[in-house]
Amino acid sequence: MELISRSADEVSRELVRLVVESRDDLELGSHEVLAQLVRRVASFKCPTTNRELAKPVLESLKGLVGEEQLSDLKELLLGERDDGLIDSLIGCGDLQEVTPAGNHGHPVGKQLYLGAPAFLRRDNGDCLVIGIRSEGRRLLPDFEDRIEHTGHVRWFRSVEGESPASILGGLELRELLEHEWLRRPVEVTSEELVSKYDQALNRVNPIGGGQIEGLELLDSGRPSRNYRARWGEPTRTHTGNYVARRPQAYSAPRWCYVAVDSGQVKFALDLPLLDPFWARGCDEAWRLQAAIDKNLNHPLVVTVTGQDSGEDLLNILSMPPPRWVQRRLDTVGRVIQPEKGWPRWCFRRDDVDEEIRFLEAMMFCRVERR
Repeated sequence: MELISRSADEVSRELVRLVVESRDDLELGSHEVLAQLVRRVASFKCPTTNRELAKPVLESLKGLVGEEQLSDLKELLLGERDDGLIDSLIGCGDLQEVTPAGNHGHPVGKQLYLGAPAFLRRDNGDCLVIGIRSEGRRLLPDFEDRIEHTGHVRWFRSVEGESPASILGGLELRELLEHEWLRRPVEVTSEELVSKYDQALNRVNPIGGGQIEGLELLDSGRPSRNYRARWGEPTRTHTGNYVARRPQAYSAPRWCYVAVDSGQVKFALDLPLLDPFWARGCDEAWRLQAAIDKNLNHPLVVTVTGQDSGEDLLNILSMPPPRWVQRRLDTVGRVIQPEKGWPRWCFRRDDVDEEIRFLEAMMFCRVERR
């Protein structure tokens, strides 16, 4: 048997062709390729955690990319605060994040499971395909080259004379209805939402000692456009109620809502509050922070920029979008994934106004048209 020597670049190009069959213009570190690698590893490794899922993906890329790029890819996969590519795959339904019940019914560390194969049909016939089959099996046997990979999501496009929904149903993908897919919270005003959490916070027992080691606050007093710069440890200047994260011994930091007096924590309420076995703490926290910012007159900023293509580019500047927001925008718009940070979306001009109204009502944002 003859051994053939291949360069790292040649192996990288071949790997890209193997994992994304319908594209030959992608880089190894692109969101499309990384998302496919995560899906492949997950099909063998789930149930698992975000970090354990990322490890084999990064191991497979050693020798193909440099140490600096490998570090960047790790940050891209995991993010800093529930905003990495793996979280985007949870958001779109390819992975399911579950909090199993431990002793005495209390939630324990979250685990990732495979999302069931399914699809969501748009009015124009295009279908968003969702889920991962176990043990590396193809999601759409004989139709993999028809999948359009855009950022972290996958589309099966409508072709004249055929019904994508019939094809996908024949491949044992379940059609999802929009309401069961989005599963969003009820619409309330920003004042009503903050009041609900404040009342719940006031009912919990006070914390002895007034300190939580390693606690980080999302500072409502800092400019809302720089999300990461708003995080910091409590100081004597902090008095009021804040979204925060506290360390846990064997899991990622826990999202919470805390009452602080001159830097000392008086009360703490763990999130999620509404549904601890389904909702994510970060989703509740981000919406609560958006409501707090609106009440302080520096609301979440969403920009809408006209494109030469005739589309409008929608960008949420101030913080990552909750899962139910991302799911809605993923299904209506076209995902644009930047090198860092959360996604942006392109919309047809006819669609963008409805999405703006949705964000204004549910995330209390201010829209800037450019």
